[in-house]
Amino acid sequence: VSTQSTGGGKVGSRFQVACVEIRTRMADYREGELSLGYVRRKVAEVGRRIKEEVERDVPAGWQCSFDRKEQRYMYRNVRTGRTQITHPGEDDEEEEEEEEEEDDSLY
Repeated sequence: VSTQSTGGGKVGSRFQVACVEIRTRMADYREGELSLGYVRRKVAEVGRRIKEEVERDVPAGWQCSFDRKEQRYMYRNVRTGRTQITHPGEDDEEEEEEEEEEDDSLY
């Protein structure tokens, strides 16, 4: 199962559970056990849960949206308008590590 990292780690596992849930519902539908309306409602419900989880993981001042064409999350800084594909927290952590390495090399 493929997951999109949002930086927090928790979304991936919940996303995997959601994928299994949808696959199970689809298999049941194909076997004639569920109606199409029920499956559509469940898919929409799972989609909302995933979206809420991803949005909760985004730092203040950022917006997150899923780019269907690119099949990945995009993050937009509300103040600057800048967009990126990496989680805003991931960039900050990498920059801090690089700065620490530079500081260490000065001594």
